[in-house]
Amino acid sequence: MITNSAVSPHQPASRRRFLCYRTFPVVVLLMCVLAPAGGCSALRQATEQSSTPSVGTTAAPGEHQDTRLALQALDAIAAADYVTATTTFDEALRHRLTPGILESSWARFQEQFGRYLSHDTPQATTRGERTVVSVPLRMQRAAGEFRVTVDRSHAIAGLFFLEAGIPIP
Repeated sequence: MITNSAVSPHQPASRRRFLCYRTFPVVVLLMCVLAPAGGCSALRQATEQSSTPSVGTTAAPGEHQDTRLALQALDAIAAADYVTATTTFDEALRHRLTPGILESSWARFQEQFGRYLSHDTPQATTRGERTVVSVPLRMQRAAGEFRVTVDRSHAIAGLFFLEAGIPIP
């Protein structure tokens, strides 16, 4: 569990998650929402699973159908069509990240970085059997990044709203 010196372990879980958002607003923003009973343990599990050593290769934009999938999901989210966005998710993510949770996560991200303006050219990187697609975001107050992990069946298995510049594990 991620802790903060100002947070007592005896505080309600909802208070710990809120401080987790404020302390680690990058990846934890979405991951804490997905693990309401487990605090921020979902972040640790996701990090452990994604840190398996593998050599990545970067593809030119447009080479991956996964890039198109990521942009379709981003376009749906930006248009507030969260139901359509979740249709691109694999079954496990669809159960954890409902349209309502996706909507509130996007709203929190925009509260921090400002209103979404546009995106730049996405970059797809292969990590083992998965493809990570990073899409730089132009936000009103600060640069951000939309990142998805796509499995070999071409479904989104992970979705993250990030601060710009976070390296792909």
